[in-house]
Amino acid sequence: MNRNLLPSVCVLLVSSSMVFASLRTGTTQDGQEQVLDASMHHFGDDSTPEWPEAPPEPEGSGLSFEFESTVNRGEWSLAFFQRHISNTWKIEINGKTIATVRKSDALIESYVAVPPQTLVDGTNHFKLTTDSPSDDITFGRIRLLHTTIRDALNLVSVSLVVREETTLNHIPARVTVTNPAGQLLPIYFAENLHQATREGVVYTDTGAVHFEVPAGDIHVVASRGPEWSIASLDLALVRPIEATFGGLRAPDGALTLAREVDTTGFISCDTHIHTLTFSGHGDSSVEERMVTLAGEGVELAISTDHNHNTDYAPYQERMGLGEHFTTVVGNEVTTPIGHFNAFPLNPEDEVPPHDLHDMVQLVDGMRAAGAKVVILNHPRWPSHAKGPFGVGELNHYTGDSQPVHGSSNYPFDAMELVNSCTSEDDPMLEDKPSKGPTSTSIPIRRTG
Repeated sequence: MNRNLLPSVCVLLVSSSMVFASLRTGTTQDGQEQVLDASMHHFGDDSTPEWPEAPPEPEGSGLSFEFESTVNRGEWSLAFFQRHISNTWKIEINGKTIATVRKSDALIESYVAVPPQTLVDGTNHFKLTTDSPSDDITFGRIRLLHTTIRDALNLVSVSLVVREETTLNHIPARVTVTNPAGQLLPIYFAENLHQATREGVVYTDTGAVHFEVPAGDIHVVASRGPEWSIASLDLALVRPIEATFGGLRAPDGALTLAREVDTTGFISCDTHIHTLTFSGHGDSSVEERMVTLAGEGVELAISTDHNHNTDYAPYQERMGLGEHFTTVVGNEVTTPIGHFNAFPLNPEDEVPPHDLHDMVQLVDGMRAAGAKVVILNHPRWPSHAKGPFGVGELNHYTGDSQPVHGSSNYPFDAMELVNSCTSEDDPMLEDKPSKGPTSTSIPIRRTG
């Protein structure tokens, strides 16, 4: 389930998939702003009482309404509020797609450009659509601003570089941007193939970072995973000057990182990685995932999209990132009785069997497909009782369990320790047996 924000209107006609509105817009006194929709909408297929800004029950899967305007001979902009955008939602005006809503979980106000000549004198048509109708979002409070985004938000352009301490070569990194109080700032005009951007964060795979933020004081921190140091800058941004650097650690706008943890003989790996492109899970495209892997200093990347043998290598090669990490084809084999990361696999092969209810048969199928490693993911998900450990009545002190879907032993090689949204009333599980050792040992079948 995903969630988004949509605007409410004066009169609503709700169909099975689209909210339609008959709307006459308001205008500010100076004529520079029109309120197209003063309300918020909830779209999707689940109740969301935790989102107070919109009705808890979904209204459909999109929005359509008419509004009055004049032709925009220059660029104008739309402002709106949104929440939990993780899939693709498109904004159309008069049948033309003008923007894709930015991906963000938080309730934020966003701005998109309305290109010149998009609007016409008289009646215009607004439409919000998605190809993921089960995606729960809120969206609304739409305003049409008769000015550009840069002028409306008083944006300033910032250019920085992240470099390695010894060679001064540019290196991939994560750059976090906040106000002096530590709140993440919205980032504008940062989208390109070699940057991955979310609220307050810009990943770069080249070491060069370009973005725009509202004028004012900002705090910038560069990092590259746990093996590296961090570096920070305090910037005072004013217009029309692009950036005024004062009292900074690096007056030239460079942030220098040093490797501080000796990891000789070890590699940094991530064995559980998703892309929206192939998994429909999370909000990262496969290209963005290449940037974030380089930026976090991951050296071995195991692709684990749901029931998909994803091969990162063509994307990594096209983006010129071969020197930063090694890719391995894997699969999060998603079954009725649990999720398993299995690797390595052949991207040309069929995915391992995933519709069985016998754990041994499932894991044997993964090994038959070539997997040398099988990891049980989030064993207490979707709940303590219904997850693999709950079904098997795992004794958290002795490691004993009942036969689990055909096996008295667990046939996987490893399991995730921390990766779940499942709530545990007692994280130490001390309400289980009152006798026995406090350590947990789990019988694992070893393979050659």
